[in-house]
Amino acid sequence: MGYKFQFITTAGYHLTTLPAFQLMKELLGSKGMLAYRDFQKPGLALGEAGYTPGTKPQVFAGSDYYGELLGIVTKGQSAVSAIAGARSTEVQFGQKPQRPAA
Repeated sequence: MGYKFQFITTAGYHLTTLPAFQLMKELLGSKGMLAYRDFQKPGLALGEAGYTPGTKPQVFAGSDYYGELLGIVTKGQSAVSAIAGARSTEVQFGQKPQRPAA
């Protein structure tokens, strides 16, 4: 298992670090925040093919779950809820992300 495990680990490392490096280089360059917009386009386009992390990252981050949990624990009195208020993505875009099927 050692060599194959190392190969998979190395591939995963490159899959995450190379796009991060390219994005940061463009963010700090002349593109600025437009680099982030361009970085998102391929993921958004793949949404129709079923790639939901590009279109519904809140579901994968668990913000809806933790927001509900925080509301229960604080009896709705928290000022830092992840899903409530005008700053949440759901409010800005008028939709609540669906939970992935178990």
